[in-house]
Amino acid sequence: MAKKAVTAVKIEPKKLTKLDLGMALFSMAELGVKTIEITYSGGGDSGSIEECNPRDKKDALIDESELDRWSEIQAMLEEWAYKRLQDTEGDWINNEGGSGTFIIQVPSGDYKLDHSINVQEDYDYSGKISEEME
Repeated sequence: MAKKAVTAVKIEPKKLTKLDLGMALFSMAELGVKTIEITYSGGGDSGSIEECNPRDKKDALIDESELDRWSEIQAMLEEWAYKRLQDTEGDWINNEGGSGTFIIQVPSGDYKLDHSINVQEDYDYSGKISEEME
């Protein structure tokens, strides 16, 4: 079966709007994208988005080179994800950091965020060896 020739709309990442995002997701759906998975992690004093992957209805990765204007859409989605992460609980960038994954449904834009914060717990113990020996 021949692939459908669909061209994604040109979107300016710096001017992110609901309409732009909706049009981008619709374009991705036309190209066979069912979900988009965005993963991120951080710790120390830095954090970043690690991957932004389009997936088909069988949850297989789609070759990004087959998606017209994917890099522009990816930049827009990453910008949205960074903004959304500002509203999450906990600090995923500093100290022990955290990580997570967005799963975005295409074309609806519904998403699920699995967000984890790493916590370090310290315990101090003291005693007297002679009292602890049998």
